[in-house]
Amino acid sequence: MRSFPKHQFLAALLGLLISFNDLRAEPARTALIIGNSHYLHAPLKNPQNDANDLANTLTTLGFNVMLHIDADQRQMEQAIDQFEDQLKKRSGIGLFYYAGHGIQSQGTNYLLPINNAIERERDLRYDAVDVGRIISAMEFASNDLNIIILDACRNNPLTRSFRSSTRGLARLNNTPKGLLIAYSTSPGEVALDGDGRNSPYAKSLIHAIQTKNQHVLLTFQAIANAVQSETKGAQVPWISSSLTRNFFFSQTHEQQPIITTTIAKTANDSTLLKSPKQPTKPSTIAKPKPSLAAIETIEKPYELPQDQYHWKIQQDILTDSSLGPKLVLIPAGEFIMGSDETSKHEKPEHSVNIHRPFWVSIHEISFQQYDLFSLQTQQRLPKAQWGRGPQPVINVSWQDAHAYTLWLSEQTGRNYRLPSESEWEYFARATTTSRYYWGNELAQCSALPLSRIDQSRGFQKNEIHPCAQTLKQKQRILANCRHCFSWVKTGKTFPVNSYQPNAFGLFNALGNVAEYTQDCWRPNYYGAPSDHSAYERNNCSQRVVRGGHWNSAHNEIQVTSRQPVKISTKSDQVGFRVVRENERSNHKTDF
Repeated sequence: MRSFPKHQFLAALLGLLISFNDLRAEPARTALIIGNSHYLHAPLKNPQNDANDLANTLTTLGFNVMLHIDADQRQMEQAIDQFEDQLKKRSGIGLFYYAGHGIQSQGTNYLLPINNAIERERDLRYDAVDVGRIISAMEFASNDLNIIILDACRNNPLTRSFRSSTRGLARLNNTPKGLLIAYSTSPGEVALDGDGRNSPYAKSLIHAIQTKNQHVLLTFQAIANAVQSETKGAQVPWISSSLTRNFFFSQTHEQQPIITTTIAKTANDSTLLKSPKQPTKPSTIAKPKPSLAAIETIEKPYELPQDQYHWKIQQDILTDSSLGPKLVLIPAGEFIMGSDETSKHEKPEHSVNIHRPFWVSIHEISFQQYDLFSLQTQQRLPKAQWGRGPQPVINVSWQDAHAYTLWLSEQTGRNYRLPSESEWEYFARATTTSRYYWGNELAQCSALPLSRIDQSRGFQKNEIHPCAQTLKQKQRILANCRHCFSWVKTGKTFPVNSYQPNAFGLFNALGNVAEYTQDCWRPNYYGAPSDHSAYERNNCSQRVVRGGHWNSAHNEIQVTSRQPVKISTKSDQVGFRVVRENERSNHKTDF
């Protein structure tokens, strides 16, 4: 028998133990898959193939799969009950997939068993399987996360004889927390069975879930893109999500962030590269210098998390040889925009691809920068009740901010503009997935609960002062807002270089002043573009502001928070920062 050196044996044993612990820590994965093909009326070719092929793929991805082909009603209901039992026992991740005939009646979705003898619409409740049964099973199991995939919209001749039913399935509303429902086509539309071995949807699904380190929402976006391309737009997949945690079908042991972009830079190389495997120590990371107009300095340098990036910074030269706003390069990448857990205006969550790098001003535009524009264009200087210089410019309308970007473009010969909503949320998040770019909570003082802050400030009680002082000494005041302890008696803006920058090097992305974007206001994200483009329309009287301001509550400065504002409104709570397209320019670069 071959012998190994002792150190090699110990290393191998340690690696085995680490791998074993990783496997034990991985949440259990349980799947129920049903594929019904051989109907007496209107048989289908591919559901059995789709179910078998998906079952094999999910097995390789660590799922414990329960597979049923050509199931009758009793078999389907028993399988769902067994699925619920397994979810209760194993917890973790639950997945249900159905391929076959489906029908909706009066807003309720039904899956049709192989032996259905349905002649009247009222028979559905007795002879078909209500999708609500699967949802209830998942609710009762109380496991971590669930996914329902319904490739059940293939054309069904029963709909022709039913009075209230329509083609396809109905969209389910008020789904429980932690559930994603994926439809192979839009609600009320019909999916294709396909001419090959698999339906277009199943083929794309099987391929997409094998992509390494791809967030589940990005996975279903990839599926939608592939199906629309294959069917030339005839079939448009749809999802409804209330997920509250991340999930990856296929993942390496090293956790990957939702935002897939990486950027690294040395003093001699500013090319976009993948992040090095060995993290850079925070002390070696290049930090942006304060703006030329800065009066106050940061009390303590901000140490970036070790898995973040160096910053590439530049300033364009204006016609009078002065410098424009200091810019940082934001790398391309993908992220999940919006929130299904907060305001209705932030729904639905959707994936966005920022497909090219762009520059954004490190600071909110200051009075010093804006006053130069006002003087050169003979505009009235905006009111500044808390001082000018390094304070963020306020009391300017969206129209004024837009005019400033046109002036900057004329001064530099480059394309300056306001950021789109998607760009704004992308650079404000700075690779994070939490409520704020520093985490899910504001720093709080144990002696003064959040619920008492407003009352304490309103009556100017002394208890708020020691809390604010303690947090200030500990460098834990992270933004300027009503509940951030940044101000105690009277609210106001603070200089643009105050507090800690986020991981992209941006100061005051949350709080201080709300920031204009290019987008026209709309009440939600349904139909929103999946790229960086802004939403525009004719006669747009309201634009979107993001990030909250000095008088915003804790839940109004989250990275997803958004509000409408009239384009002519001037407020002491609203300012802006600018974006510049990534192109060669006459500029000064700092590293």
